[in-house]
Amino acid sequence: MTKSKVITYAILFILLASRIEINTVTFISGSFSNTNVIPVWFNWLSRSALVADGIYEIFSVPLIIIVIWLNRDDLHSLNVDNLFIFILIYTGLAVLIDSYELGSSLGMTAALFTVLLVGFPSGISMLFFTIYLVRKNKLNFGDPNPKVWRLSLIVIGIFIVFFIGLSDFFNIQKIQQTISLFFLKTIPDVVYEEMIYRGLLWMFLKDLNWSQSKIFFFTGILFWFSHLDHLPDTPVDFWIFIPVLSLLLGFLVLRSKSITPSIIAHSLVNGLINIMQ
Repeated sequence: MTKSKVITYAILFILLASRIEINTVTFISGSFSNTNVIPVWFNWLSRSALVADGIYEIFSVPLIIIVIWLNRDDLHSLNVDNLFIFILIYTGLAVLIDSYELGSSLGMTAALFTVLLVGFPSGISMLFFTIYLVRKNKLNFGDPNPKVWRLSLIVIGIFIVFFIGLSDFFNIQKIQQTISLFFLKTIPDVVYEEMIYRGLLWMFLKDLNWSQSKIFFFTGILFWFSHLDHLPDTPVDFWIFIPVLSLLLGFLVLRSKSITPSIIAHSLVNGLINIMQ
């Protein structure tokens, strides 16, 4: 195994472990919410989850960019295409803006501190990524797949139909309240998840000579159980909605060989759920 692969899979482990730990602690916390007894070990687990959450929020964009850099000659193996690159650049910008808005609610000093702590790593890595890799055309995506655009447009079309069909349950105030959340939080979170499960993990399992069908089901099941935090409050979501969504997102990647359609579908579904809630 090459040095680039070792670093790539180390990053996969870091991001995947952080994501699963955060959701597992949330699940355990929800399970204890109706009891007065909290085990001592849970306090230690909660502190470790804070570290995992910090790694996930601050370093996801820089780590993903490192992965792109290390695998720039074979991005097809990561299910990455040129449209994803623009989404990734936007994600870095969104993290930068969101960090400022988060801190500004507490004052200018807090805003500056939050930008330096959370936004700066994403901003600097995004700037390097845009200038050096994208502008100098150092990325190799392989042969373009026309199904990426086709499936992306189909996903957007289906979402529009659902949105119109459910419009009686919405109002302008609800939509306005979720617009900022959608563009600054939903999209970045989805980019991280899709890159972890259907980008990095997908490539790792391919390197282990797994068949596409095995990869499809394994990543789907792991994605499903990594959302255990939904079980205490919304068991129907955990047992029905999330497994169906997981299979749908995996199918989009399987057909298009790209995580772009799955990012679009995942973002729109989460955005629709936020509006309905």
